[in-house]
Amino acid sequence: MHFDSVTPTEFGVYLGDENMDLKNDLERLIEALMTYKGDCAFKEISDTDTDSLTMKQVEYLKVIDDMEATTISNLAAFLELTKPTVTESVKRLQKMDCVAKHRCSKDGRIQYITLTERGERIARVEAFSTEMLVNRILLKLNGDETRQLIVLLEKITDES
Repeated sequence: MHFDSVTPTEFGVYLGDENMDLKNDLERLIEALMTYKGDCAFKEISDTDTDSLTMKQVEYLKVIDDMEATTISNLAAFLELTKPTVTESVKRLQKMDCVAKHRCSKDGRIQYITLTERGERIARVEAFSTEMLVNRILLKLNGDETRQLIVLLEKITDES
C-alpha cells in the first residue's frame, strides 16, 4: 500500500474536532521540521555554489562518495552506463572542482576518482542537514525528552 495519498479515514481514524486540531498541529510541526532541514540543506548548497550542477551530477557525486576511491570502469559498471559517458561526466565534474583523479602508485595506468572538499560537501548535503536537525533537537530537548521522542519516532517508523 502506498501511503502518499491515503487519508486518515482510510486508516480507520475518525477525525472529530479534537483530532482535527491534533492533525493540524502535527502537520504544522512536521512542516516546520522539514522546512528547518531544507533551510540547512539550502544554506550548505548556497555555500558551495551548485548552480552549475545538474541533479544527475549530484547523484554521481553521491555514488563516488559511497564508493570512496573508484575508477571510471567501476563507476560505469555501478551506474550501468558506458565508460565514455562516465568519462565525460567525470571531466565536467573535475572542471567544476568536484572530483579529482589520482594515479595508482602501484600501477600508473589506473586512475582513481575521489571527491574534492567541494564535491564532498555537495554529496553529503542531506546528511549535513539531518545532522543539523538532530543537533537542534538535542539543544532544545533534555535527555528524557529526547529518549521519549526516539520511542515515538520508532513507533511511527516501525513497519510491522
